[in-house]
Amino acid sequence: MTTYQDVVAANLAALAFAFTEAAGNFAPYIGAGNLVVTPTVDYRQGGPTGASSYGVNVRVGAKLTYTYAQVFFPPATTEVWVKLSTVTPAANLRLWSTGDDTANGVEFYVTPTSHLHLTGPGRYDVDTGITWPDTNWHLLQFASSQGNTLQTIGFDGVVRYQSSPGTPNAPSPNTLTLGGSSGVVETTATLFAWPAVYLYAMNPAQMASSFIAATNPTAALSGTLSGGGVAPGAVSDQLATLLKYVSATYQNTP
Repeated sequence: MTTYQDVVAANLAALAFAFTEAAGNFAPYIGAGNLVVTPTVDYRQGGPTGASSYGVNVRVGAKLTYTYAQVFFPPATTEVWVKLSTVTPAANLRLWSTGDDTANGVEFYVTPTSHLHLTGPGRYDVDTGITWPDTNWHLLQFASSQGNTLQTIGFDGVVRYQSSPGTPNAPSPNTLTLGGSSGVVETTATLFAWPAVYLYAMNPAQMASSFIAATNPTAALSGTLSGGGVAPGAVSDQLATLLKYVSATYQNTP
């Protein structure tokens, strides 16, 4: 039987987390290194992909952090399933970020009016035009092309925002952080599931496949990078590339 995990693999994810643990930090389903919990979260919440999937409830003031040993540059795609406890937070609600928060990272937050913003420290703050619709699970994807000449946001598998930065400043992933605060304020707990990183910029069909896979993984395979046939060599190449950037010791950064 085809599963959501099969679609993630068929899209050749370099890193993905299934959140199956009942305590402690999270080991990857694909890739190497742990997603570190600070200070505490609620484990094994219901996930977006059926009875056997899990989410993590990140409480106010908590975060999950994955740290790479070395910065790498686009093309890259990050995707995370998100479930808000409210679409009208009392203050800006930080969702997740990727890259170097102090120099050239990007992060997403939801405003008290339910608008999704994309921001980079000291560089820009963009209302994406996406209104967070409800408190169900939704898939948020961010793809950055070679040199960051094109940024694409997918929401529930549909391209909803694209921009060509006038002065490309490539978001260089050296961390992936879910929750927490960095220039915006977290005011309520948020559920996250199946964070994944791909070492290429997903096209619309590949973005759609991740969303469709939550309910119909067999149908989703046709839109994946490998077309459903995952070549072992290709997967090995992706993992070998990722391992160049992953530290043998993983520490949380404040």
